[in-house]
Amino acid sequence: MRTFTLLFVITLLLSTVPVSAGNLHPESTTSDLKKERMVYLKNMADKMHVLFDVEHPMMLKKALLSHKLDSIVSETRGTATESWQRDWKSEFSYSGSLNNQWIESTWDSALLKWSVDSRTEWSYNDNGLPESMTMYAIPEGGVSLEKSTVLKVEYDEQNRVKTVVYEEDQEGVWGEALKQEYNYSSSGKISHLDSYTMESDSWLFTMKSQYTYNASGHLTGMSVMFVEEGEEMVFSSTIYSVDSNGRVISAETSMMDFFTFELGKFSKTEYEYTANGDVSVILDWLWDDEGEVWEPSHKQEYTYNNNMSMENVLFPSFFNILGQFEAEMLSFHKMPIGILYYDYLDGAYVNLEKETYFYSEINTTIARIVQEKGYAVYPVPANEEVIFSWIGDQKPMMLEIFGIDGRLVANRQVKALNPVDVRSLREGLYIFRLHDGTRTAHSGRFVIQR
Repeated sequence: MRTFTLLFVITLLLSTVPVSAGNLHPESTTSDLKKERMVYLKNMADKMHVLFDVEHPMMLKKALLSHKLDSIVSETRGTATESWQRDWKSEFSYSGSLNNQWIESTWDSALLKWSVDSRTEWSYNDNGLPESMTMYAIPEGGVSLEKSTVLKVEYDEQNRVKTVVYEEDQEGVWGEALKQEYNYSSSGKISHLDSYTMESDSWLFTMKSQYTYNASGHLTGMSVMFVEEGEEMVFSSTIYSVDSNGRVISAETSMMDFFTFELGKFSKTEYEYTANGDVSVILDWLWDDEGEVWEPSHKQEYTYNNNMSMENVLFPSFFNILGQFEAEMLSFHKMPIGILYYDYLDGAYVNLEKETYFYSEINTTIARIVQEKGYAVYPVPANEEVIFSWIGDQKPMMLEIFGIDGRLVANRQVKALNPVDVRSLREGLYIFRLHDGTRTAHSGRFVIQR
């Protein structure tokens, strides 16, 4: 299983959808059809919810970035004695400090080369928050990438996710298919998430996720309810146990039995941590109804570069908006460099998959300049964008750009590491001033050359 790879999650969810989006209300009310509809709606809701950490919207990193994640490569094998074989690869490209493209490929063992499966493109609003995600995939029977999914996000005044709308091609007609609305308590925690499906050109309330917290504000429970004609039926329920630091120690999930329509034990996950507070081991169990015991299922082991903090590494957008509430409680602190995946077979854990993370340095010269001058402006020379970085308080500043003649040519609010579009400016030398409204914090010059 790919812990950090979003497209795998989406592909997995899509592969389990048993009915089409156009058949959300079958005429028969048999348990099988009701099961199909509930599974479909749950998968659709999960497919969107996995994208966004709604309580803690993704903001640009405050620490000085020194490295970026370039790719993740997965290798698999059939048995513990076989050699490792390439399986899939994720590659990431960035514009400034924003991830703008993500390419997924699988290894073609016959042609001995990587074959592109999908591409994801991100766009951002003026606050540096993702406002749309467009995915391209090869359709069944096709040979090239085509647009398959679009997610559009709206935020409230506090930059929290307000609504997410999922668009797709439904029987040759592109349109809205699913909408999620996020509701928050007075303390700012998400209280419930409402999901709607598009039917007959109107939104139908079909799914609700309810969240509970302890006195310290840590998530302790999550329930997903199916809504049928205004009545709520619990589809799944997860209970979280957390330690004194707020880290999740275990999560136990119960699922609906589609024959009795009652909740029953389904899965359990336990977490272990390193001395730095990073996840070291994740253990998964499945409930055996006949033996009434927990049976081991999978294990994951994480390794880190303990000399490199996560705060100094530029990750793809979805790393910062995992959308899984456990992400906040798991709290990765150091740079991950690898994950080993184990299946529990014949009484023992067998390592059959592994992921390796590949990074590169961003620009150590920029880091040195910031430390010496208190700010940096790059690239040098600039072309379409200019990025400003500074030490100290990372609150937004006002940026003023002057031509060599002293004329003000641009004036806007900026954040550290957030690219500033300068395509409207001609080639030449410019002077800038960064101020907080009362005093000039930094000033300098940069060159635009095309």
